[in-house]
Amino acid sequence: MTREKANVRTREEVDFQEKHLTETIEFQWIHAAENGSVEAMFLLSQHYFEQGKVVEGEQWLRSAAKAGHTEAMCQLGCRLFDGNQMKQNKANGIGWIIRAAFRENPQAMYRLGRCFCQGDVLARDPEEGERWLRRAAEAGHMEAMVELGCYLLEQSPENVEGTNWITQVLELGYPVEKLPKVNKREKVGKKAGWVMVGIGAIVLLIVLGIYFELEILRFLVD
Repeated sequence: MTREKANVRTREEVDFQEKHLTETIEFQWIHAAENGSVEAMFLLSQHYFEQGKVVEGEQWLRSAAKAGHTEAMCQLGCRLFDGNQMKQNKANGIGWIIRAAFRENPQAMYRLGRCFCQGDVLARDPEEGERWLRRAAEAGHMEAMVELGCYLLEQSPENVEGTNWITQVLELGYPVEKLPKVNKREKVGKKAGWVMVGIGAIVLLIVLGIYFELEILRFLVD
């Protein structure tokens, strides 16, 4: 057998190795989780959810959340709230989301802000919703930046902070086509149109800025 053929791995060999490596890692996580490792509990829950073993996934996710794992709290809350691979229970879900939000989890702060803005489970409170969206945005949550920016531009198309949030999220690589095209809140019509005009102007300014920078560089090189 030539060296080249000896180095070629068959699909069967790859599958065999991956299967047994996965089983080894799973065994290590189980051992660590049973000995109190909160991170292992969380990783094990993700492993089971990915495999479709939702009962085991929920069991370890709850264990991690109850042990104080912030990401587990947030994910447990969101899964319960949305009914994602778990029986939907919004009241229980929002409780876990709140706990994670007060521990500065960006996704939890974002979800909490949306609940207040939309009046979903919690009493509608736009000011409180804006406060949590801002905290999530300041923590770098891109969807929160978009939500907050659009919300502020709805109040005033010339709102500087709103413009800055949209500009920032676009500079971070957020797809332009994913920006909201329809205002789903109560204030629709003309304000929604002005919001889109404002967003369009921001995108145009960014494009023009890049264009002029390239032109300047081309001039300097020439």
